[in-house]
Amino acid sequence: MGLVEKFTEWFGEKNQKIIDLNLKKERKLISKELTELEYERNKIRDYVNRLDALIDVEEKFISEQEKGGD
Repeated sequence: MGLVEKFTEWFGEKNQKIIDLNLKKERKLISKELTELEYERNKIRDYVNRLDALIDVEEKFISEQEKGGD
């Protein structure tokens, strides 16, 4: 199972949990779940930013290697 499929499944489970809590009108639990999702979203954004930075470093390294190899 790929990363996208795992994320889609995870997100669907979280989304269904929020829907179930909303139907029961448990606002406190919905708020807690939302806070946890926002925390997870922020972690994912941080990971993406770190990966982008690594890609930039790698591209710069490759570019410097190509210039030095000519």
